[in-house]
Parts: sequence; C-alpha cells; structure tokens
Amino acid sequence: MGAAHRRVIERGDAVARELPALLVGARDAVDSIARRSPARLTLLVFLGVVAIVTALLSLPIATTSGQRAPFVDALFMATSAVCVTGLVTVDVPPYWSDFGHEIG
Repeated sequence: MGAAHRRVIERGDAVARELPALLVGARDAVDSIARRSPARLTLLVFLGVVAIVTALLSLPIATTSGQRAPFVDALFMATSAVCVTGLVTVDVPPYWSDFGHEIG
C-alpha cells in the first residue's frame, strides 16, 4: 500500500471520528428547537421538505422535455405534494418524467 493510499485512509478515519460529533450537535440543535417551540420545528421541517422537493423538481431530469421546470410550477407542485392536495399547474403525465412523478 502506497503512502498516498495510507493518507486517504487516514483522512477517511479522521472524518469518521468527527462525524458522530457533528451528528450529536445537529441532534442537540433540533432537540433544543423542539423543546422551545414545537410549532416552529414543524414549520421548519415543512419548509425544508418543500424546498428540497422544489429543488429536485427544478432539475431537467424531472420533466419529459429535459428542460428545467419554471420555479413557480416546481414550487406549487412541491407544496401540493407535501400537503396532499392534488392541485397542479400543468398536466402531470405528459409534463413530468418518471423521476418527476416519483419526487412529486
């Protein structure tokens, strides 16, 4: 095993040791928010999921044409999917690809 390979393994070991501390810190931050204001945590999770789904629906792979979906359509579809309302701004089967269907 070469020196470069050993350095990569050592760097990976260092990251693996630091990761639990980062996860504990994130867990503590979420726990703190949940204890102080459960409603705020609920709102942040809702907005986070909508933001992630909007970003995924904005990818060119999400449409059948291979073009990026307009931000408003992606945002509306994401919000509708998270809220389970079923409202859409475009005809779903011909507009969204299989990837878009799985996400939305």
